[in-house]
Amino acid sequence: MAQIGTHYGRKLSYIKRKLPRRKFYTMHEFFLVCPYSLDELKEANRYQDVMQWRQVGMFWCTLTGLSLTEVGNKFNKDHATVIHAQKMIILALDGFHPLLNDKLQNVMDCIEIAQHSSHDPNTNYIISSRQIEKLLINKYKRINQMN
Repeated sequence: MAQIGTHYGRKLSYIKRKLPRRKFYTMHEFFLVCPYSLDELKEANRYQDVMQWRQVGMFWCTLTGLSLTEVGNKFNKDHATVIHAQKMIILALDGFHPLLNDKLQNVMDCIEIAQHSSHDPNTNYIISSRQIEKLLINKYKRINQMN
């Protein structure tokens, strides 16, 4: 694994280089894919699936421009937990946590839907609808597996 600086900005720029290029990020993509609500992610819960979705959510929230403290407050955690989540995302992107990487990849697939462009607006609509349908099917499969 490449040596990463200890400064927050260097970590974030390292992660952004591995993500699709965008001018801005929103939490909409994350919650379209995540099987848990924000209230469920806020709860003190150590189940692996919930913790990994929370880590992806905290990381995604930092991409929206919020500070570490603001992100921590949003998830009822402190800023150190957000920093740990970023470290876990870096490890996932480098291939050390395949389950966490799968969750992150699902959110990145959502970005590709938003970035897809064609000259024909009807084609864009059809492709986006099919991709969103695929994401929703996967989301409800995960929810049914949990129950």
